[in-house]
Amino acid sequence: LVPKEGADASPPMEEAAGSLPPLFFGTFQLRGEEASRATQQAMELGYRAIDTASIYRNEEDIAMGLAASGVRREDVFITSKLAPNEQGYSKAMSALTSSLQRLNTSYLDLYLIHWPGAAKTPLESPANKRLRLESWQALEDALKLGMIRRAGVSNFCVRHLQELLACSELVPCVNQVELHPACFQEELLRFCEAHKVQVQAYSPLGSPAGVQSLLSNADVLRASKEEGVSAAQVLIRWAMQTCGSAVARSSNEQRLAENLETTQLPELSESSMNLLNAITKTDTQGNRLVTKYCWDPSGVA
Repeated sequence: LVPKEGADASPPMEEAAGSLPPLFFGTFQLRGEEASRATQQAMELGYRAIDTASIYRNEEDIAMGLAASGVRREDVFITSKLAPNEQGYSKAMSALTSSLQRLNTSYLDLYLIHWPGAAKTPLESPANKRLRLESWQALEDALKLGMIRRAGVSNFCVRHLQELLACSELVPCVNQVELHPACFQEELLRFCEAHKVQVQAYSPLGSPAGVQSLLSNADVLRASKEEGVSAAQVLIRWAMQTCGSAVARSSNEQRLAENLETTQLPELSESSMNLLNAITKTDTQGNRLVTKYCWDPSGVA
């Protein structure tokens, strides 16, 4: 990718150190004018981190919203992701270049392998491992070329991370996974902490409203009352205290503002955290019985 005259230049690699911003504006299922408008509103409200993906098909819309906001590129943390049908070295390099072009930027702050499996590949096939390791090599090279500042993964289980760490000296800086009080992935959190991989929570509010929604869970509502904040703020705050960073989506300006306000709230009390942690029950061996509202990668070879 040859940057346009006057386009943003990739910051030096040494500036890439440090943890993620605590809250990202999520864009899953936002497209077209809605995505552009919500992106502009988010930036105007004060968001400075945004999460998208090739498979969301909204990168161009987001670029339009960012441009309309007037916020400088260097002041926004942008994450995008490699889709399952883009796995493999050559495809990954091409996909990254396309994402950069659609987002009208010469670099990404963070690029993730979105899923441990490859599209149209049986879950049990060893091709999944081969292709994701090829993709990881592409991300390593993209780092050296200045196309990305950080490389990470999404939806990786402990086993997937172990295989990656055994084959590469580059440790993923992030593993973005479903994480909320009903999906308290304690083993994964411990493993990532031990190997200096930051976990980032997506879907911190759990399921969509009306589908066993965490927003109406009795313990969440109890914590909300005790803390004097909304149920959504309790759940986002729980995610930020549990792993340090969360991705929350909305196209409603009022909810966008409410979510962002969470970053300025005091930490939840120990009693509230314990109450929320206990929503994910344990079996007789002490293993967490998580409830996944999104996708389960555990079957991917």
